Amino acid sequence: MWRSAESAVHPGTRRMNEWLIIVGLLSILKLAIFAVDPNLRVFLGDSASYLHAALTTWNPPDRSITYHWLVALATREQSGLLLVGLQTGLGVASCLLANWILRRGGAVPRLWATTTVLLIALEPAQLFYERMLMAESAGFLALMAMLAAGTGFVGQGRLRWLVLAVLSGLAAVSLRMSLLPVVLGLTALLPLMRYLVDAGEARKRRMRLALHVIVMLVVSVVMHTGYKVYYGRVMDCAPSYMRNEGQMRLGLVVPLIRPEHLSRVGVSPELLSRVSIPLNDPRTREAHMWMSGGLWQVLQNELGDEQALRVARKVAARALRSDPLGLIRMGLATTLDYFDSSIAQPRMQDDLGSRAPDEKTLVDLGESLHVYRVPRSDEGVGRWFAGARWWLTGAFLLGTPLALLLLWRARVTTAGREAKVVLAFCLLGLCASQVLFSHIVSFRYLHAMPALLLLGFALAMFASRQASVCVDAAAGQNAAD
Repeated sequence: MWRSAESAVHPGTRRMNEWLIIVGLLSILKLAIFAVDPNLRVFLGDSASYLHAALTTWNPPDRSITYHWLVALATREQSGLLLVGLQTGLGVASCLLANWILRRGGAVPRLWATTTVLLIALEPAQLFYERMLMAESAGFLALMAMLAAGTGFVGQGRLRWLVLAVLSGLAAVSLRMSLLPVVLGLTALLPLMRYLVDAGEARKRRMRLALHVIVMLVVSVVMHTGYKVYYGRVMDCAPSYMRNEGQMRLGLVVPLIRPEHLSRVGVSPELLSRVSIPLNDPRTREAHMWMSGGLWQVLQNELGDEQALRVARKVAARALRSDPLGLIRMGLATTLDYFDSSIAQPRMQDDLGSRAPDEKTLVDLGESLHVYRVPRSDEGVGRWFAGARWWLTGAFLLGTPLALLLLWRARVTTAGREAKVVLAFCLLGLCASQVLFSHIVSFRYLHAMPALLLLGFALAMFASRQASVCVDAAAGQNAAD
């Protein structure tokens, strides 16, 4: 009787009721946690840079130039609570996009979808970075928007979804530069994913593939070029995604650099003798980016900032070409460091914001956001995040096998195929990017992976059930025949 009564309700009304319920549950959950822990946290020196950018006309040369727009909304009202509230709202929006992907793109039953979305809302990294003066929550929302738009495009083939996916991906890059390889790769694959899912006639499928590739290329080139030109004007540099890109590239490949790489770009190899930090140890790569005595500081002192950036890009490119597998070796070594407590545990403490802010940052926090006390790392959601070391590490390591499972499930059943393939390639990209381009153990870098793991688990579980139904139905039909 209950099922009959529900089926009598208009589908649009049922969908609206479902969304109202999920919005209500998320709001109650997030507000309850906000009431327990509304405290703003900081991570030095990223948070200090973003706060300074929100209060002045300065822009950070090695971080997002868009995130401080959100911080500026809070500084205008002089409220750290407002910033935490805004980022909590971003977390709710990310969960709603996850629900859309599961229900509309993945055809996941309501109970599975609602449970998954609530688990994402409670996920330690999500809660912690909603309270951190950092770009993670905003960047994750942009990434989720790209996944939702990509899922819509792969499922329906409508060009507006493709344009929205490109735009969302660019927003994600502007907030978190580390997402650039994932965004570019996923954008390029969207037309192919649509082609594989498309069930139309072969010739028309090929024609649509050609059209989608052309649109993807044109829209991507126009939007990304426009952003790089804008970035160059803001930062008073050549068009690029990041002004200090050369510094980051150089630090990433330091152990691969040889004297001949310097001499071929007109720099004396003798410069390496002035570097006081070991060059061959992959664990010193971060130090070479930032610390005195590192390769970047020595090169900068020798050539000046602008020329050093140009030379650093060239040297890094030559070092990588001479030993392309070296990046993989170093990445795998860094991945193994997640299992070394002597390395991983201090990194977790650092990500928790255990370093006390300097006096200027404390003054800025007090004057601009009325934040006079930064909570200890073991307070509130900090304790929840601090205990999530193995959860975050497991999400990183399980991302690749889960992605392969999703691709296999997509072959078994057509239900929710578009969501499975889009999420699978996103997970593969995130895991590969983490291995190749993460020079340190950092649980902050793993921020998106647990939520996407929960999303993929729900899709894989539903695919498994669908496959079982199909197999049982086929077996029954064979028996009847």
